[in-house]
Amino acid sequence: MTEHQEKDLDIKDLPPEETLTPEEKEQLAGAGRFRPMLEALETREMMDAGLGGAIMAPMAPIGGGAAPAVGNVRTLDAPAPAIEVVMPAEVLQDSGANSASISTSAPGNNSALTTGGIATTAAAEAEPATTVETPAANGSPGSLAATSALASTAAAPAAATTVAMAAGNHSTTPKGTPTQPAYLGASDASAAVPVTYDGNKEGVLVGDDKSDVIRLYDKAGGNIVDQWDFRSKTGSQASDIEAAARVNNTIYWMTSSGKVFVTEMTPAGLEFVKTVDLNNAIKEWGKNITVSANGEAMTLAQAMDKNDKNYFNIEAFAIGPDGTAYIGFRAPLSDKDGKALLLPVTNFQKLMSGEAKTAEFGKLITLGFEGRGIRDIVWSQDMGKFLILAGNYGVGPGQNLSTRLFAWDGPGENGIYKSDGPNTKVTFLKENGTDPEGKYMSYEAIGRIKDLGGGNWQVQLLSDDGGSLDHGKKYQDKKTERPFNERYFYGEFVTFSL
Repeated sequence: MTEHQEKDLDIKDLPPEETLTPEEKEQLAGAGRFRPMLEALETREMMDAGLGGAIMAPMAPIGGGAAPAVGNVRTLDAPAPAIEVVMPAEVLQDSGANSASISTSAPGNNSALTTGGIATTAAAEAEPATTVETPAANGSPGSLAATSALASTAAAPAAATTVAMAAGNHSTTPKGTPTQPAYLGASDASAAVPVTYDGNKEGVLVGDDKSDVIRLYDKAGGNIVDQWDFRSKTGSQASDIEAAARVNNTIYWMTSSGKVFVTEMTPAGLEFVKTVDLNNAIKEWGKNITVSANGEAMTLAQAMDKNDKNYFNIEAFAIGPDGTAYIGFRAPLSDKDGKALLLPVTNFQKLMSGEAKTAEFGKLITLGFEGRGIRDIVWSQDMGKFLILAGNYGVGPGQNLSTRLFAWDGPGENGIYKSDGPNTKVTFLKENGTDPEGKYMSYEAIGRIKDLGGGNWQVQLLSDDGGSLDHGKKYQDKKTERPFNERYFYGEFVTFSL
């Protein structure tokens, strides 16, 4: 048991209120207890067939309920292990794939994590890369040989989420509906990972690009169920978390610059493991890659040096069925035809485990979204396809394209990575509309995916509402920051046939 797991965080353990920053005070305004399960195969998740949801020992509710108790916020503040990326003088090239060397420093935490009676060790030493397997289609939840797919009981949340926050003055009251819920306590939703909590409740972990805090919400919206403040781990108030992907119990959170925060789901909650920074590796690889950045022709490395998100911005990240990771750029676009760019990392999981010291990049994949960049990408095992959100490549004049949802079969058959002549055909599914307040929805994250049968699907999309002057990051004066307990964002459950 690690030090921060020895006892529950109680209100009397918190520092005096006068020593807290305004943001910290707002972050203490709610949260219950997250009891993640080693859940069965979600439609967008990959799990090892040996880890079934039923092997997880049930956790007794502590401080739960619709309105979480004040002060019950899990704050992890132990020093975070780091991985330093060192680039070599040359970039190796083999059969069209580039490699970039990295060196790693071992994390300092070797504590054993017990998950449902299975003891695992935090990644302090190099371990074999995770093998991504597809569980048997009809596996039993209680079987160690296979896992089963979770199913919701309704096509949409059962009740509306028209609720006001417990504290704070906000310009509008959330007007959530069953198909467009409101999620309270943050506004800049940028990354999402489906999970179950409190036994079998369906929720979603949400990353925010304006704070290094991961928040758990019920899929139907409402108040924060639990949250984890990783600012002391990441060394930043806001690292600009933009994307996430999950393999087994490991959740990877990626920033717009290419940092990866590795976290683990445990019975105690979400544990921070280490940071891996791919920024230098991507820049070295991109020295000879010509792109169109904010309408200008330059190399990818030059675009990165601009330190401007209209030139370089990672907002999407997924792991395919063969373990290949795909980094999706919102900016830049391809230099010849303005298509969106996907960068394959063919040994991603070995890099994360420490087994590999060299990042192996595949050939850039270009996908045509009519001038749009990539806002999110996920792999759906049940669907056998990637889902991609595409929208404006930047902000400012001329950035007035809608955000659209597309399906992509992947570069090769069954989503397997293919470097030679990859498939680039995409299928348009949905276009964004307005939220219950009549405002433009800025879809930025794909959450839960459900098979409704008969070729019909339901997908949860989350909107980054940070720009809203009614409930986003800033008040109407566009200068004063709104406290977190006055912020909220909307989601939408969209349906389509495929």
